[in-house]
Amino acid sequence: MRYFSILAAVLMLNAGPAPASEVADVYSPAQVLSKIHHVNQMEIQAGELAARRGKSAEVRRYGDLLVRDHQDSDKKVLALARRQNLVLSSMAMSAKDQAAMKKLHRLTGEAFDKDFLPAMKEGHDEAISFLTSARKKTGNAPLAALISQLLPVIRQHDDLAVKLQGR
Repeated sequence: MRYFSILAAVLMLNAGPAPASEVADVYSPAQVLSKIHHVNQMEIQAGELAARRGKSAEVRRYGDLLVRDHQDSDKKVLALARRQNLVLSSMAMSAKDQAAMKKLHRLTGEAFDKDFLPAMKEGHDEAISFLTSARKKTGNAPLAALISQLLPVIRQHDDLAVKLQGR
C-alpha cells in the first residue's frame, strides 16, 4: 500500500516537500500551471491503466473519465499558458515514484482496483487542497478562474473514488 500512497502523491502533487515558491504568499502562475499540467499527464496515464487493467466495469469507466477530463483540463491549462506567454516547466518523477508506477503497471483485475481507488482518493484530496490554496493565493485572475472551473471536476473524481471503493 505504501507504493500507492507514493503514487497518489505523484499523481496529484509530484510528491516531496513543497518548493519555497509554493509556500509564498502569491503563487507563480507558471508554477501552478506547470504542476497542473504534470498532474494532468499523470492522471491521463493512470486513467489509461485503469481502463485497461481494472476488473470492474465501474473502475474501467472511471479510468476513461479520468482520461477525458484531464485531457480537457490540460487543453485549458496549455491555452492559458499560451495566452499569458508563460513557459511551463517539466517535472520529472523521482526514482521512487517511477517504481510505484512500474508496480501499478504490473497489477491487474481486483488487485488493481483495490489499490488504485484509495490512491485516487488520496491524490484527489491533495489536489483539492493545493488548488484551493493556489486559487486563494494567486494574484492572477484568469488562473483563479481556471482553477474554479477545474475544482468541481476534481471533486467529482474524488467522490467517485470513494463511491467505487464502497462497491
